[in-house]
Amino acid sequence: MKNPTPASGGGCSPSATPTLWVVIDVGCLECGVESTPIGWFRTEKGAEAWASVQNMMTKGWRDGGQTNAQVFAFAVPLAPETASGGNDNG
Repeated sequence: MKNPTPASGGGCSPSATPTLWVVIDVGCLECGVESTPIGWFRTEKGAEAWASVQNMMTKGWRDGGQTNAQVFAFAVPLAPETASGGNDNG
């Protein structure tokens, strides 16, 4: 399941805000199963594929409770010197 409001960006333009796609195996509060970060990906497609694999492997059950691997988008702000192509080396 995707984050309902994915962050914008993902392009290569210096002014674009890159997006990282994070897979989290979301646990169950009632069951006492903690959420577990699985990994981050540069593409939504890669993250969705890994979340699908994780859900097939666990069959929605881990550590005595329900879980569901989900994909979330995070915008990664660039430092001003990175966005403008500059550097800190003088």
